[in-house]
Amino acid sequence: MSLFAWADVLVSAVVLIAFIRHEGRRASIPGLWVPVAGTCAVGVSLGLPLFLLMRERELRRTRSGIDTWTP
Repeated sequence: MSLFAWADVLVSAVVLIAFIRHEGRRASIPGLWVPVAGTCAVGVSLGLPLFLLMRERELRRTRSGIDTWTP
């Protein structure tokens, strides 16, 4: 049974990395290695939110001409 859980984790990570590469190149997001490394080191729970944050920042920057996100 645990084999299926690990297969689910592996498939999720592979799909996320493919999504990061495809969407990241489409939106010209710099530093795509960071969410990929986060996915490999920690998992999808780090890689996906990190990539979505990076994508949102890039989209806001390109729409407004400046980075409007503040921590």
